[in-house]
Amino acid sequence: MRDPRRLLLPLFLVLAALAPPALAQEPTGAPTPAQQDAAADAAQAEAGTAKPEGAAQQKGALDAVDAFVGKVNGAIATVFFYDVGGKSASTSAAAGGAPRGADLQVLIDALHEQARFDLGISSVTLTLPAGTSDAVRDEVGAEFRALWAAKAGVPVADSAKTLDVAVAKETTANATLAATRSGIPLTVLWLVLGAIYFTLRMGFINLRGFKHAIQVVRGKFDDPDAHGHGEVSHFQALASALSATVGLGNIAGVAIAISVGGPGATFWMIMAGFLGMSSKFAECTLGQKYRQVRPDGRVMGGAMYYLSDGLKGLGMAPLGKLLAVLFAVLCIGGSFGGGNTFQVNQSLNALKESVPFL
Repeated sequence: MRDPRRLLLPLFLVLAALAPPALAQEPTGAPTPAQQDAAADAAQAEAGTAKPEGAAQQKGALDAVDAFVGKVNGAIATVFFYDVGGKSASTSAAAGGAPRGADLQVLIDALHEQARFDLGISSVTLTLPAGTSDAVRDEVGAEFRALWAAKAGVPVADSAKTLDVAVAKETTANATLAATRSGIPLTVLWLVLGAIYFTLRMGFINLRGFKHAIQVVRGKFDDPDAHGHGEVSHFQALASALSATVGLGNIAGVAIAISVGGPGATFWMIMAGFLGMSSKFAECTLGQKYRQVRPDGRVMGGAMYYLSDGLKGLGMAPLGKLLAVLFAVLCIGGSFGGGNTFQVNQSLNALKESVPFL
């Protein structure tokens, strides 16, 4: 490629998709600060104690911050996890109360007629009116699953991706039955398309350059007479890059993907890794081209530098600075979500299996 700077914009869009989703992640199984405060208030109410006025004001400020962060995370998740190609259908019961027998069968038949997609791979939820008791919910749930499986002509486990029965939180008179078939999250689609673009644009560099990459790591092209150039060796750079990758993506991520998507997820992860090699090559090449060596010998580089300096060379200096700052901010958010929250949550869940009282 004659001018690698032409890869800057598409590479930024691919890299930027990696950071924001991590910011929107929330640990599963752990109570939120608002839930913890609510539990503390309930305990103090039972004990007949009340929080001091200063503590109440502090709690109000923390709740406001927590609500603001929640809205930001929700907005980010709405954009980056937008369901591309997803479909949904819903129908409501004609009579009020929890549907039983013939009414429940009519509701199931209506959803099958309305849906224009495969309900066998969809998430199906029957929402009962607010105020429905747990006993009635369980009875309706058992009848609903039996009728649904009979309609599909397969066992309950194979009749849908999930079959849930819930009780509406808001006041509603009639029950509703809804089905949702998930599509592809926008972030995943964007990363795959970017990786395909780089793979084709650079002539399958992930295959052509693999042997050369092994030779570089082994030191075949090192100059034995060169001293003081660079802070680390090729192998040390590889080890540093792997240390930041193995764990979150290659252990915890793989385990979750297989548990959710089944063995077939392994194939798609291999394909994503194969295509992602081209994205990584473009990123590392631009990082080396636009890195800066400080007077004290320190080497500074990364997306922030090649976005600002590279786009400046193309006559788009303001855009380069804007994207560089934006990427740095998104990386900070991603470091909290993907670099800390997710790993701590996975470690705590594993520890809970051995220490139940945690």
